[in-house]
Amino acid sequence: MTGSPAATRPAWGRILPAVLLAFIVSRLVLVAIVLILEALPLPYERTSYAHGLLLTGLTGQDAVYYLGIAAQGYHLAPVHAGHVDWVFLPAFPCSRASSRF
Repeated sequence: MTGSPAATRPAWGRILPAVLLAFIVSRLVLVAIVLILEALPLPYERTSYAHGLLLTGLTGQDAVYYLGIAAQGYHLAPVHAGHVDWVFLPAFPCSRASSRF
């Protein structure tokens, strides 16, 4: 009674290669998009809060809030341009939507 090697592996052993492949492909796509965006000339000044390969493209716009949260946690006072960073709490959009009902 010899089955195929794939049939005798546990479920995670069959799923793991697909998950790893999806992870690697998604990271390659992200890096490609960032490199393309960094190379494009834009009609406006690009805001960036860190400099270096890939960091310039990944640290613009809302990144100032995420970088601040990662470095110092959430703040009660406005962080940047009069805006607070607690709106980036993971459950904030759900709580905001549920408060409308």
